[in-house]
Amino acid sequence: MENDRERMIEAFAELIAENHFESVTPKKVTERAGVPASAFSYEFSDMYVLADAYLEAECDAVTSSGIMPETAGEAFILTASLSLRSPRGAENICRSGAAGVFKRRVSDLATRYFSHLVINRLGERKPGERERSAVRFFRAAAVGLATKELLAAADPSALAREYADLFDLAADGMI
Repeated sequence: MENDRERMIEAFAELIAENHFESVTPKKVTERAGVPASAFSYEFSDMYVLADAYLEAECDAVTSSGIMPETAGEAFILTASLSLRSPRGAENICRSGAAGVFKRRVSDLATRYFSHLVINRLGERKPGERERSAVRFFRAAAVGLATKELLAAADPSALAREYADLFDLAADGMI
C-alpha cells in the first residue's frame, strides 16, 4: 500500500494537471489523496516543497530508464521529457510562483544529459573550456525551450522533435 507522501504527490499531479498552482491547496491535496489533513504538514512544509517532491518524482521517472543520449537531439528530448510527460501540469507550475522549482529540475536534467554527451564525445580527453561552454549553452537553451516554447505549443511533442534536429545541427559545430 502506498504511503501518505506518495498518495499526496499523486493527488498533486492530478490536481496540477487540472488547476493553476495557486488554486491547489493542502486541503484539496489531502482530500484527493484520501489522507488526514495533518498528513500534509507532516510530509511537506508548504506547497512549494510538494511541487518539488512531485518534480523530483517526475525526474526519477525520466532517469530511471537509464537511457543516455547519443546525440544532442536525444539529450534535448530527455531533458524536455519533464515538460512532455504532463504538459498541462508543467505549464500550471511554470506560470506560478513555483516556476523556479521547475526550471531548476529541468536544468538538472539538461546538465546530466548534455554533460554525458560531451564527455562521451571527448573519449579519454578531459573537457576544456570549449566543452564546458557547450554544456552551458545547451543547458540554457534546453531549459528555455522546455519551460517556454514547448509549454505554449499546441503539439509540444512535434515541436520537441523539431528542436531536437536543431540541437543536433548546433552540436555538430560545437562539440
